[in-house]
Amino acid sequence: MKLIITEKPSVAKDIANVLNVTTKGSGFYSSSEYIITYAFGHLISLENINYYNDNISLDSLPIIPDVFKLKVTDDPGIKKQLRIIKDLAKKSTSIINAADAGREGELIFRYIYDYLKLDLPMKRLWISSLTKEAIKKGFQNLENGRDYDNLYYSAKARSEADWLIGLNSSIAISKANTKGLFLSLGRVQTPTLALIVKRTFNNKNFKPVDYFNINLKISKDSSFYNLSYKDKFDQKNDAQIILENITTKVNVTDVISKEKKETTPLLFDLSSLQMEANKIFGYSAQDTLNLTQALYEKHKALTYPRTDSKYLSDDMHQTVHNTIKSITTIAISSAIKTFDNKKPFNNNKVTDHHAIIPTGNENLSSLKETELNIYNLVKNRFLAAFDEPCIKNITTITFASSSVEPFTLKGTVIKVIGWRKFSNSKSEDVILPNFRIGEELPIISKDIITKQTTPPPLLNDSSLLKLMETAGKEIEDEELADALKEKGIGTPATRASTIEILIKREFVSRDKKHLIPTKLGIDLIKSVLKAKAEIVSPKLTGEWEYKLKLIEKGELSYKEFKTNVNQFTRDLTVKTINAGKFMTYDPDLNLPICPKCKKGKVKSSKKSFYCTSYNDEQHKCTFTIWKNIAGKNISETAIKQLITKGVTSEIKGFKSKAGKSFSAKLKFDADFKVNFEFAPNKKSKFKSKK
Repeated sequence: MKLIITEKPSVAKDIANVLNVTTKGSGFYSSSEYIITYAFGHLISLENINYYNDNISLDSLPIIPDVFKLKVTDDPGIKKQLRIIKDLAKKSTSIINAADAGREGELIFRYIYDYLKLDLPMKRLWISSLTKEAIKKGFQNLENGRDYDNLYYSAKARSEADWLIGLNSSIAISKANTKGLFLSLGRVQTPTLALIVKRTFNNKNFKPVDYFNINLKISKDSSFYNLSYKDKFDQKNDAQIILENITTKVNVTDVISKEKKETTPLLFDLSSLQMEANKIFGYSAQDTLNLTQALYEKHKALTYPRTDSKYLSDDMHQTVHNTIKSITTIAISSAIKTFDNKKPFNNNKVTDHHAIIPTGNENLSSLKETELNIYNLVKNRFLAAFDEPCIKNITTITFASSSVEPFTLKGTVIKVIGWRKFSNSKSEDVILPNFRIGEELPIISKDIITKQTTPPPLLNDSSLLKLMETAGKEIEDEELADALKEKGIGTPATRASTIEILIKREFVSRDKKHLIPTKLGIDLIKSVLKAKAEIVSPKLTGEWEYKLKLIEKGELSYKEFKTNVNQFTRDLTVKTINAGKFMTYDPDLNLPICPKCKKGKVKSSKKSFYCTSYNDEQHKCTFTIWKNIAGKNISETAIKQLITKGVTSEIKGFKSKAGKSFSAKLKFDADFKVNFEFAPNKKSKFKSKK
């Protein structure tokens, strides 16, 4: 009996349908040949740091386990499913890893395999699409699971490095600061926050500088054209001197027309798709990831989304032709098929997965508008990549007035629209009249135009993703940026969640489309920089991501990487303790009046918010809100809600005395003590205690 483990129930169902496995059990499907079961994402994770030391102090840091222990995620449904997988494995003679074909998918399966101490022969299903055809082909070409050991070691190294760096540095800076702040640092999130802080400061502190240019308006054939002078001027007087030498006419001194060929764009990887969706529709990176995942998993309309490649493998020529036929009209299909564009095919630039492309499933009637928007972006980019180049004629006309030259006028005429017919930003023809060298034309007006230098724009999801992809380097050229992304911050699969984590932890807020650091986020980065903690460096983090890819390729050992991480953690812990001492952010909630006594002021201590009248002889007030309740650090936003409204939104992640997770609102009772409030269908005897 062959046991197949997928990453999630929906994929197990898809595979069961293709393999004709029809018997449904509790947590699995079965037939005479296969048992198909599933995880719910990460069933197994690394043990919490308290497992190694239940009384952590600054002196006990850093905590670096010799061997990392695994634990089952604390959820009854997950524990039940793991028992099911364990029982099914006992009945099986081999096992097929059908988790998502990527680093995290490999980790999810291997953690289950290792935790249950399985020793079954292992095969790997590696597919980029969940269509019936792709699943069938994948099972016809199952690979040896051990061929993916390096991918597992890369994932394992990433998981353990994030644990070591994130937990030790976060605990160090939280315990060392004197303001009672619960802070979070991380290998990816901290340099990302640093990029946002740096750009915001560059924008806000930018001092615009005036500069000047000369503009002439001329007339020809009853139409008007604006000519620009070759230079800009720092001083208006300099421009005025030139202006006074200009007569009432200009002469055409040169006409140059050049043909320009715009080659086809690259296909989408996840990051570039997220950038495009943010620019056009305003979708956040996380929104785009969710929509693309649904188009892959639920609708089978797109291939695997969590890819960092913009290319296809060399064996996909026929797949491309078949897909173009299925998603276009006959006329478009024929036109594209006749053009043999080899640019999108490159085996050397395809990593775990090829670029995101349509699958050819054209049943789009069930798509929501937001899903259809993303699908059309991918579809149009796919068609553009296989069309012919856009060919333009770019004409530059040069003018002189007396001894003043040159003034220029440019126009573009598209001769062959090519791939731009599928572009969201189509070029417009600028039709110019027939200018002749030596021709004299009247000047209608001449002016000095005052302009200002502009600051670097605030970051949004799109521009931040681009910086993360290139480790903070400003690169406009698409192919050059693509070449550098091996040293980017994080991966396409994690960048969206990193942005959301920064927002959730109140280091960053959204202002319309812009990402703005909060006062807390700014102070955190300032303190880390002052302590010279390298965790803030985008370049360093990019180098680490590159090393993880070397492990994946078998060019760097897991052991060597781990040794380097351990030493880095020791050095970083010392520096983040210092960073905590540099923190100056005061979590004063601007709520001066105590809601209980109406006389004292609400203030913050290391462990609680309290009333300043606690030691007043006449108005002694016992008002207190602990910053940690039932194992959960309470956010500043939740504290504000509680004090102003008397109740918070539902908060997840509380722990009972038995160690079970639960969700609840926090609410004041009549004496302004904090209690839990549960949803109407939930009952609990949990009490709020420090």
